[in-house]
Amino acid sequence: MQKFDWKTPFLIFLAIELAGLAVGSLIISNVSIPVKTGASESLFFFLYILATTAIVIALVKYLPKGMKALELFVVFLGSEVLFEILFMYTPNPTIPSVILALLVTYLRLVFPDKVWSINLGALTTILGVGPLIGASLGVIPSIILLAILAVYDYISVFKTKHMVTLAKGVMKENIALMMAIPTRKRLFHIGGGDLIMPMMVSTSILRANGWLVAIISLVGGLIGLIYLLWYLYDKKGKVMPALPFITVGLLGCYLLSLGVKVLI
Repeated sequence: MQKFDWKTPFLIFLAIELAGLAVGSLIISNVSIPVKTGASESLFFFLYILATTAIVIALVKYLPKGMKALELFVVFLGSEVLFEILFMYTPNPTIPSVILALLVTYLRLVFPDKVWSINLGALTTILGVGPLIGASLGVIPSIILLAILAVYDYISVFKTKHMVTLAKGVMKENIALMMAIPTRKRLFHIGGGDLIMPMMVSTSILRANGWLVAIISLVGGLIGLIYLLWYLYDKKGKVMPALPFITVGLLGCYLLSLGVKVLI
């Protein structure tokens, strides 16, 4: 087995997730959002994700042009939310936000096959969606949702295999629902949900427990993801669900960080 270049993907993931946590902090500090603390909220989000996944699979399989239109809409919407947050201190944040969101969408339209364009569209969407959901959920429902999705991820990859079909369709059509992460040997394609979920949970933890616990939890999730990439490094073509690894690492470090906070 060749030596795994773990530092590059780890630093990329860490930068993305910390950026999401910073966006989440801005939302928590400046935007009045009702925080949903009931466990039933997890079920609502899960059913919404199931419905969205079914629509995406149908579009990828039967109507690729419709999938492209949906992608552009989602990229614009997610990017606009992100820029609205980043420009919230300006006199009229909507104007630069719409302009920049349109620019990101335009780049996806003009350079649909370029890796940098795919990553840009995915990144701005992830940073707009993940922190916003996390800021609106309490820790318990966000953790329950993460656990449910980890089980679903396992079933959808190894049992029903529909997530494998979705991933192949997304990669074939160059849809910005995944990010390409480089290592010395190969590109790893990571689903947007695998980046959104730890961002969402760590934002919820930030609101409830502060920066220390949020960052330690976040790093735990990234360790789980890096372990998976290490396992897959010499197994090109093999597909594995990422959320179970992320979930174990994140929850393990979350519990550990609560103990550290008590001691401090």
